[in-house]
Amino acid sequence: MPVYEAKSTLFRLLESMTKNKCAHGLGLILVFDHDGENYDDEIAFARANFAADIINLAKNVGPGLARQAGLDKCTKEFVMFADADDYFYQ
Repeated sequence: MPVYEAKSTLFRLLESMTKNKCAHGLGLILVFDHDGENYDDEIAFARANFAADIINLAKNVGPGLARQAGLDKCTKEFVMFADADDYFYQ
């Protein structure tokens, strides 16, 4: 999941994912696309609730290359993309 200027929406998405029945056993890769915001609380929540990997990019590369960085780290058989302002309905 690419993350850029998403401080106001990322926690809402992560919390909605924990409440969704399909999220059990879900792995999560957060790719922080060098926006300079502090996401310590969101990272702690993701690590506490998911098998979360964190990638911090050295420069802003946009959502396409950020997703590619996540795919390069992915080891799961199936992949689903989400954006930081998405929401999982219950």
